[in-house]
Formats: sequence, structure tokens, C-alpha cells
Amino acid sequence: MMSELTVATDGIRKYGSTSTEAAGRIAQAAAVDLGANIAAVAPAVGPVGIEFLEAFARAQATHTKDVAALATFYAGNAATAGAAAQAYDTTDHAIATDLTAAAGSTGATA
Repeated sequence: MMSELTVATDGIRKYGSTSTEAAGRIAQAAAVDLGANIAAVAPAVGPVGIEFLEAFARAQATHTKDVAALATFYAGNAATAGAAAQAYDTTDHAIATDLTAAAGSTGATA
């Protein structure tokens, strides 16, 4: 039994472009100035809040690392989408070329 597969490669490429844009925006969010954040919080907690400030700094560092990893994930999605769209287009073109050649060798029209 044959089934039909239709792939909208322009749609895949658009998804890739959207993922690229998302990766850039997320990377910007990850590029926070941790020192500035800690300096902004320090006066509010004062000397009594040193332990809190240390925990806050660790949490901020972890958050920044995780957000950067998310940006990398989106960038990977973009690359994969582009490669998939290209592979579908290349395969489709190759099959069309082969079918045209086969039709020509038998005198049929493709």
C-alpha cells in the first residue's frame, strides 16, 4: 500500500527562521549582568542577608546557564529544520529527475 507524503519545505524553513530568532532573543535574555543584579539586591538585604545574597548569586548563575542552554537548543532546532528542508528538496528533485529520465527512455511522458 502506498501512501502520499507532502512536505512543505518553505514551512520547515520558516520554522527554522523562527527558531533562529527565538535563539537570539533567549541568548540576549541569558546575557544578564550577574554582578549588576547582585549589586542591586545587596543594599536591600544589607549585611544580615549575606547568606541570602550568596544563594541568590548561585541561583542567578544557574538560571543564566540554563537559559543559555535553551538558546542553544533553539539554534539546534533551526539548523535541523534547514537541513531537513534541504534534504527533502534534494530528494524530491533527484526522484523527479530519475522519473523524467525513465519516462524518456520508454517513450512515455512524465
